[in-house]
Amino acid sequence: MVWVRRDRDGATLTRFFAWMGQCRARAIRMVCRNMWRPSLAALRTHVAHATIVFDCFHPSQHFTRAVDGVRRHTGRQMAGREKAEFERTRFFPRSACGSRRSGA
Repeated sequence: MVWVRRDRDGATLTRFFAWMGQCRARAIRMVCRNMWRPSLAALRTHVAHATIVFDCFHPSQHFTRAVDGVRRHTGRQMAGREKAEFERTRFFPRSACGSRRSGA
């Protein structure tokens, strides 16, 4: 089921579960959503039994920002040739990451 409303807060999800009713809410086994904290509290209140799965975008975004921050800090401490070589290492070739699919 996909349900869309303008505001993405706990009150909006509470209205959704009021509309849905307790019987149907108990049937929910899994919820996939982003990492917006206020809505997580509402989900834990209304469907505490359900498994909450986070979409891949937000955890990836947080991880990438953290790695970029460390790389910026490290890069500022380097100079000359060492810095030039370091700047070319941000992205690995696809084959180095083991991302080749068999049969592709």
